[in-house]
Amino acid sequence: MTGSAAIGGLLILLGIVAYVLTDFSSATALIPAIFGLLFLGLALGGPRFGKETPALYGLGLLSVLAIAGSSRGIPDLLELLTGGSVDLPVAVAAQGAVILCSAFVVVLVARAVLATR
Repeated sequence: MTGSAAIGGLLILLGIVAYVLTDFSSATALIPAIFGLLFLGLALGGPRFGKETPALYGLGLLSVLAIAGSSRGIPDLLELLTGGSVDLPVAVAAQGAVILCSAFVVVLVARAVLATR
């Protein structure tokens, strides 16, 4: 679960940077940081309290929720990546990063679950 903890730290940093880049005007820019705190809590707390399996499934569920919540920004992300212009580029980039990080955690969780079988 070390990789999930690292992703949690990365998402916390992403949320803070997005909040700063929006001139502290958009509290929703902190959403990646909230997901990061939850990832970090599950990744570190599960093994510490002997609850690795529930924490692992919690990480998987949280990752899927993060992907689902950020997926509405995919069309804007594609527009931004192809050189187009979008209204809120910081938000679009943050949503894309959340999707990427969360997908990575899904892979880590799937590998861990398959390794325990």
